[in-house]
Amino acid sequence: MNIETAKQKALPFTFNGAGGEYFKIWIVNILLSIITLGIYSAWAKVRNKQYFYGNTLLDNASFEYTAKPIQILKGRAIAVAALFLINIVASFMPLLGIALFLLLFLATPWIVMKALAFNAKNSRYRNIHFNFRQSFKESAMVFVVLPILSLFTLNLLFPYVQYRMKKYIVSNHFYGKSQFNFSLEKSGKFYEVYIAILSITLALVALGYFAYKLLGNSPTAMLLSPLLSIGSILFYLFLFSFINSRIYNLTYNHAGISSHAFTANMTTGGLAKLYFLNTLGIILTLGLFIPWAKVRSAKYRAAHTTFLSNGDLHTFIAQETGQDSVLAEELGEQFGDALDIDLGI
Repeated sequence: MNIETAKQKALPFTFNGAGGEYFKIWIVNILLSIITLGIYSAWAKVRNKQYFYGNTLLDNASFEYTAKPIQILKGRAIAVAALFLINIVASFMPLLGIALFLLLFLATPWIVMKALAFNAKNSRYRNIHFNFRQSFKESAMVFVVLPILSLFTLNLLFPYVQYRMKKYIVSNHFYGKSQFNFSLEKSGKFYEVYIAILSITLALVALGYFAYKLLGNSPTAMLLSPLLSIGSILFYLFLFSFINSRIYNLTYNHAGISSHAFTANMTTGGLAKLYFLNTLGIILTLGLFIPWAKVRSAKYRAAHTTFLSNGDLHTFIAQETGQDSVLAEELGEQFGDALDIDLGI
């Protein structure tokens, strides 16, 4: 539903894809990737992204993914060859292998930065490209230094690390000439999410302890055991849904660009239901439900995300900022794929 004020107009995102339609793309991608020993996976990735971009609409206009498969294949080939070489070296010269893996870890900021830049430059809306400001120093701090420091605090620093990652990703993106901003100045709200989870977890642990003391190994306890197992699974589902929905809302509710803003209203219950039904469908169909699960997830995200416009979107003017080291960005993206680095906000 659109909410309008004198200055602001709410434009909801929509996703028009369908599970059956995407299944055809998905199954062909898998079969051709197998037949070509993975070579077609670059084309598969582009087809997947083009489908989801093209079916995501804002103000009746869709997004576009413009990367060429050969770009991705080139970067992927170099990344895979490098990882293969490192593993070979590690097999024959363990110390050198360890040193190379350490170098790869230290290269994480560069990989993340280049992957974000590649994805941004190959994404556009209404013929205006996105871009990403590359700062190796900031990337190193956010993706290497802070996570290492967090380990020495028993992960008490983790909410702050997550806050800094979200801020880094959002605030370094551009749309044309306009830079995105992240208005959340402190990490307190991220800590609130994890403090709530910790409080609920401790309360349930205490409840379980007292129940065990009360029931012990009685027949009643034996009967309740299967229910406790199911309850544990549902509790983990709740935790996962609570954290993801709260962090998603926090991120988008504090993201903006120029005089425009975003808002998101995911709920723990809605996300838990989505996860549960998607997982159940994938298990019961031995994986064939995956296309429908991805489409359902895209529809849910779009339905709970809104762009708050304070002016005509056409006023954004694109400006090319230079194509610095395109190969490096392709390589960075493919190392990100190989290492399973999540770069989304």
